[in-house]
Amino acid sequence: MNEIKLPLLQGQSTDLKLSPTGSKDTGIYISQDVLAFIGDKRPIEFKIYKSDFISAVENIVTSLPLYSNKGGIKITHDSVYRESIRLISIVEEFFGNEETQIYHGKPFIISTTTSERTYIYGLDEGNFSIRKFLIANFSEITLQKDEGIITLRLSTNKVENRYTTINNVMFKDQSTLQIIFYGAPGTGKSYRVQDIVVSAKKEQSDISEENCIRTTFHPDSDYSNFVGAYKPTMEKSPRVTDTGHHVKLQESGEKVMENRIEYAFIPQAFLKAYVAAWKRWAKNPKNPEPIFLVIEEINRGNCAQIFGDLFQLLDRDENGESSYEINPDKDISKFLKEDEAGFNNTESQNIPIGIRNGEFLKLPSNLYILATMNTSDQSLFPIDSAFKRRWDWQYEPIAEGKNPDGSRMGWEIEFSEGTPVDWWGFVQAINEVIENKIHSEDKKLGYFFCRAKDGKISARMFLSKVIFYLWNDVFRDYGFTENIFKIDGATKPIKYHEFYNEDGSPNEDKLRKFVNNVLSTWSKSKDTHKQDESKE
Repeated sequence: MNEIKLPLLQGQSTDLKLSPTGSKDTGIYISQDVLAFIGDKRPIEFKIYKSDFISAVENIVTSLPLYSNKGGIKITHDSVYRESIRLISIVEEFFGNEETQIYHGKPFIISTTTSERTYIYGLDEGNFSIRKFLIANFSEITLQKDEGIITLRLSTNKVENRYTTINNVMFKDQSTLQIIFYGAPGTGKSYRVQDIVVSAKKEQSDISEENCIRTTFHPDSDYSNFVGAYKPTMEKSPRVTDTGHHVKLQESGEKVMENRIEYAFIPQAFLKAYVAAWKRWAKNPKNPEPIFLVIEEINRGNCAQIFGDLFQLLDRDENGESSYEINPDKDISKFLKEDEAGFNNTESQNIPIGIRNGEFLKLPSNLYILATMNTSDQSLFPIDSAFKRRWDWQYEPIAEGKNPDGSRMGWEIEFSEGTPVDWWGFVQAINEVIENKIHSEDKKLGYFFCRAKDGKISARMFLSKVIFYLWNDVFRDYGFTENIFKIDGATKPIKYHEFYNEDGSPNEDKLRKFVNNVLSTWSKSKDTHKQDESKE
């Protein structure tokens, strides 16, 4: 197999295309060597890979906010979210269930300009254009030729010189150390976070203690159960008489102890992570071991209420520490100064005295805050723009589950009788129905929406997880008008309770028919799309 790399010139792309507006140019520069490699066949056909473009979107998102659009407008997290969702949808629409597709020109026109630069024009098919996925200076195109077939592979390098990478997630060395992983339910956000935590521990094999403190936000979360507060605790204390004398055992003279309720300051997730990070910092200020504060479902809580004045600490300086200090209340200050669970211990002697005495709070450079957010829950407590700006955002796309060696997981929906159904095929099919119905990525299913056991998703799990979600969270407000909801030629859509038998077990016959309806609709949609392409 012969191959050649396609030079991508500076200024070639319009800064990621992740911007409110952008160039509609569909051409790229090529060299004379590339022109000779392509040959004389017109129009040119390239074989391209879906995974290349999914990866490009992931790397584009993690590279932000380094880029702005041509007008110099800073890209906001809102525009990143909208544009990344749009780009993923374009990839899914173009490739469908296939890993590869043939990419045509309409037609490809090669011409030499007066400046003697050679172009390939027409790099677009419908909404799909290679140019939408190119990053100047970081994208690399390799052309491979084998028996007359030209394969185009796209690789997108991350900005390694500006970032520290932990397990393919990029943390700015001199900026924020907070990342929110967001995407549709079941895309593996929590798994990604756990992978980062475990990888960091493996990279520093001398970490013997737990390096991760976890919490989950919910509608009743507040400052006190995120940071800490006085709470009643059960303590053993000497029993005393009404006159204040200790009660003692007659034979031994030992004091009689009893359980009594006392109030003590109890640190919660934030303070536990804060104290642990500073203690690790004290051991090795130049290269402290990382501590991870993990917040699951961050948008299910009222972030403004939960973080309170801690919001100021999220601004980090060039060293990774908080740019601004805040003064804690007396309860927190006393805990940090006087409690052994705070800084009143030998481990904390090297910590700056103002921090050790609880005079002010300041995040150390080794405290990473990782959060997950289901986009389907984003309306629960909207996150304001000032809070968003203090985080990096990592989009987790809907993609097929892969094993560590890159092979397909191959999960299947299993019924008592008949052939199992490919889970990934169903996910893609139902997601197309969701897209056509509500035009939103938020309610789609990720590959890990269900957890398979030995590669199988039982009918009962499919009913209780998937069918319940579709009927109660996705289509309830939009209606069940599509034909997929009509079983056995019925004129009315099937109701949720009809998927159950009288004894409460799943009605597998109706479940399978619903699944077949979904797959059949998807198959017809793909055939129609191919027919439209052939007409063009």
